[in-house]
Amino acid sequence: MAEHARQCGLAPDWHKDLDIACYGIAPGCGYRDREYVASTCASAATEPDMPLYQREFPGFGDLGVSLPEGFEDASWHNDACPSFDKLLPNGQYLRIWIDFKEAADREFSERMRFSLGLYDHEISHLRDLLDSEDFVEICRAIEAFKPQVTPFQMIRDAAHMTRDQQNDWYEENVGYRPDDGEHIEDDELTLQVAEMMFYHAKESLEAGWAAVDAHALLVFICADDVANNRSSQQHNA
Repeated sequence: MAEHARQCGLAPDWHKDLDIACYGIAPGCGYRDREYVASTCASAATEPDMPLYQREFPGFGDLGVSLPEGFEDASWHNDACPSFDKLLPNGQYLRIWIDFKEAADREFSERMRFSLGLYDHEISHLRDLLDSEDFVEICRAIEAFKPQVTPFQMIRDAAHMTRDQQNDWYEENVGYRPDDGEHIEDDELTLQVAEMMFYHAKESLEAGWAAVDAHALLVFICADDVANNRSSQQHNA
């Protein structure tokens, strides 16, 4: 603070009467809400093979269970316990929460150790599927779960097609090419194709499609593609 005051031409004690709190930080670490993110800290680098959930929850120990195929560690220390996500074909996620073995160590001791939930494409909670102390029951629920068709997956699939592929699909399934006659903007063509994909997948067009902010979903999907270096031909165009 003294060096800051000198550089800015301020009195050395300029901050004395202000409500300023100072916190110590360690070099080489990333912080979130004044708490260091363990996975980025130099101290964690000494054990490169340590799973993410153990770095985010020191002292948690082993899971004690084998995760079903396709689940990836999504643990974050600001949550109550480790979590693991699986991306579904419809753009939604299944998430498994695995709490501490001892109920007394859990943030809410009355909660079951294992939980399964359904989340949307932005990892926002949709609904709980099962809470149990038996992980076998969680695995059975995952095996039995049938993802519903969503507009998201149709918009995503259409956005990854070229303009010719979109026209070809539409002609094969609807009977004519949207491009015949008046030229359609790229995003409008994508949304038309996606809507008909949804229609054919669901057999009848649900009222829910009208409530979908399809343009926002298209922007979200294209932006996500770029962020993950999977940019679609639609977005590049």
